[in-house]
Amino acid sequence: MRIETVDSIVIHAPREKVYALAQKVEEYGRYAPQYKKYEVVERDERHIVIRRWAKTILPFSWTSEGTFAPPHTIRFVQTDGRLRGMETLWQFEPVEEGTQVRIVHRFEVNIPLIARWVGYGFLYRFFIRPIAQALLRNLKADLETSADATSEGPRDLKEKGGPNHGTTVT
Repeated sequence: MRIETVDSIVIHAPREKVYALAQKVEEYGRYAPQYKKYEVVERDERHIVIRRWAKTILPFSWTSEGTFAPPHTIRFVQTDGRLRGMETLWQFEPVEEGTQVRIVHRFEVNIPLIARWVGYGFLYRFFIRPIAQALLRNLKADLETSADATSEGPRDLKEKGGPNHGTTVT
């Protein structure tokens, strides 16, 4: 069973600035406290291979290969770990308020009778969503409190700008 989840947020900053910060994958530990450790295996202007360790209910690690397509997308595919083959797609879309950032996760759960519960009920709710929402919330806070993000200045995260999420199961 294929699971697709989406977490999104509007960041009150230009797309190029949001993308530039999101592209600094090796700094995600600053934005998601669930990340215990990062190791950049290789990196160039359009590509990164990164090994990550997470501290959640159960410890786990994985390696992802990422490709950068500025200023629209960042795409990761897990090449090992418990969710091998999972695709993570960061999308950056200009909107009137700044930039809509979406993190889309696509993965397969091959346990037919309980795939929905395992995929959405457990993996997404307890592992994927907390990391994605921490990244979005903290990137937003960092960008909106920087002096030149917007002329309006920082916004309260409780104001309608907190992360949204949704799931599709096919």
